[in-house]
Amino acid sequence: MTKCHWEKVGIIIDNYIKCAIIKLINMKIGIYRIINILNGKMYIGSSKNLNERKINHFSELKNNKHHSIHLQRAYNKLKDKNNFKFEILEECNSEELMEKENYYLNLYCKSNDYINNLNKDFLKLSYNILPFAQKGFCGKHRKETIEKLKLVHPFRKDIVIYDSNGKFIEQLSSSQEVQNKYNISKNSILLLCKSKKYICKKSNILVGFLNDDNFIKFIENSSKPIIFKPYNKGKKYSKEEKINMGISIVVKNLKTNEINEFTSQKEACEYFNLQPCTINRCLKKKKAYRKYLLFNYKDIV
Repeated sequence: MTKCHWEKVGIIIDNYIKCAIIKLINMKIGIYRIINILNGKMYIGSSKNLNERKINHFSELKNNKHHSIHLQRAYNKLKDKNNFKFEILEECNSEELMEKENYYLNLYCKSNDYINNLNKDFLKLSYNILPFAQKGFCGKHRKETIEKLKLVHPFRKDIVIYDSNGKFIEQLSSSQEVQNKYNISKNSILLLCKSKKYICKKSNILVGFLNDDNFIKFIENSSKPIIFKPYNKGKKYSKEEKINMGISIVVKNLKTNEINEFTSQKEACEYFNLQPCTINRCLKKKKAYRKYLLFNYKDIV
């Protein structure tokens, strides 16, 4: 490289170092909040670089990738995004971040009352997922943190598993463990536990949250074995019956006793100038349309 080239490289390096120094000088450490000025609800956090954290927050919100689902949903609902303001609450040393964040969470959002089960005002006042500060997540939570999460979040509980005869199989600490062991999606497991359906269709096991009294009553009061039964009002036909039945529709006029037969539902719709949903409703409920047109499937041959 020529001397001219080396001079250009030196200038670029000098500019890079200057930018890095300016960033370090302007870097602020402290506690911040993102507040919805319409209802006063807020997200409180801490950072060693407040300016960069602000940019990251609003970038994640715009791309619908924010880690706080509560804040993301609120941001998506509002048409005017300027209603969310980023405010610095206090600048402090990096060693004080956790202590100060907990202080402001309690001051503005009553986090201690929520942790101690005194009230649930925290859910109304805050977009934070957790009512306490913790260091950045790096892959796995510590055991102490997991226990805290279980106490705070109603659906982060141990899950108990029974067989179809009501016999206890095992107790697992999370829906993720159940997913890994029984090959059932964790969302399906949580849905069964929360909706109090309990019976897993895929493997015919019973799953519920630990200390769920309704789950225990369900097992005790159900006839054994407890098997998933699909809800179906209509009659079940074999493949041969369906082939013989076809899709022919017979329509009887109750006023004139005239009977018309159609090879398809579409043909009946065109003849009577009706919507398919209207004919479907009449077929399912077995009620006459306007009290004179009675729709039925043709009898099985």
